[in-house]
Amino acid sequence: RADARVAVVRVDGPLVFATVAGLEEALLGVEHPRLELDLAGVCSVDVTAVDGVRRAFAQLSERGVEVEVVNARPAVARQVSPGGDIEPATETDASARARELARG
Repeated sequence: RADARVAVVRVDGPLVFATVAGLEEALLGVEHPRLELDLAGVCSVDVTAVDGVRRAFAQLSERGVEVEVVNARPAVARQVSPGGDIEPATETDASARARELARG
């Protein structure tokens, strides 16, 4: 991104307990006044990852960093956005996504 005041962290793949520690570390390493968390490549999120991302968002907020989730699928955005609903990723979510894809 061309704006030096904005850091962009992009995630590709599922956001789960096994990957969230690395993401938290990357998020907390941001030293810009604004952070965009690009979740275009995330298809699912588990509760542990939601907790980790929100914990990092809270710490960034305390440091005065403005955080925005961008390019996320609606269900993913709802789960990880600050103040969003925590809904564990389930087979139901995967089934809903499959139905969306089948509809075109």
